[in-house]
Amino acid sequence: MSSVVLNSSNIQEFLDSFDNFVFDCDGVLWISHDLLPRVGETLALLTQLGKKIFFVTNNSTSSREQYLKKLKEFGIVSRKDQIYCSAYGVASYLESLNFKKKVYVVGEDGIVAELKEVGIVALGGPAHNGVHEWADCNNIVADPEVGAVVVGLDRKTNYYKNCWAHLCLAQPDCLFLATNLDSTFPAAHGKTLPGGGTMVSALATATARQPTVIGKPERWLLDVLVDKHQLDRTRTIMVGDRLDTDIAFGRNGDLKTLLVLTGVATMSDLRNPKNDIIPDFYIASVGDIYDTYQR
Repeated sequence: MSSVVLNSSNIQEFLDSFDNFVFDCDGVLWISHDLLPRVGETLALLTQLGKKIFFVTNNSTSSREQYLKKLKEFGIVSRKDQIYCSAYGVASYLESLNFKKKVYVVGEDGIVAELKEVGIVALGGPAHNGVHEWADCNNIVADPEVGAVVVGLDRKTNYYKNCWAHLCLAQPDCLFLATNLDSTFPAAHGKTLPGGGTMVSALATATARQPTVIGKPERWLLDVLVDKHQLDRTRTIMVGDRLDTDIAFGRNGDLKTLLVLTGVATMSDLRNPKNDIIPDFYIASVGDIYDTYQR
């Protein structure tokens, strides 16, 4: 199997083949606080053509409300029910279990906000930011009402949070959930920085436990999206910048896939003979969909 590059000779057939476009965000639509070129024009084109647009991101630092605000700031008109972030995925997963206990969070506001929306009390998270002395860690008494630990990207992580989570996970009936296992995420100036998977690995090592992963490439978020909106998978395409999460997510969920080269994956990665995650299509950027269609 080989990937097909999108160009002026096949762009119309490509657009005619799909009714639903599922976009990753970081490295696909924007990097950090900067919208990538002509993303707005491409999304407007797809809307004009009658396509349904959805956003699925492993980044758990923001809630759906926060993503809605960010999209609005970029001039992208959207609704909350188009946004599927991994923080929401964790909350919906626990809700599906009829979970009634507390959750300890190694992560940021997004996870806490989504848990609160489904009536789950969250401990830790931003409330445990800052510098803590060794005595603080040594004197932790884990709350027996904690029934799950959720770990996601935490840009203010510290040893105190890891100690809390570790003690909670010492109870065998405490669930261990990860928003994702991303090793890195795309940052400004072409850099990548450590991703949420690095926080998960620390606790997996300490506890000798492996988490249930909610975000991409696992199917949970996609199944929720497809079921809620009654999408035809054969008419749905996943657009992303990572082979091991976005493209694997689409393939695991029986979708066609489109790789863009504005984030983590490079052309060298795609052509690497050791790579076995092959997208159906690739193009330099989301903005190039608009440019190619206009030619």
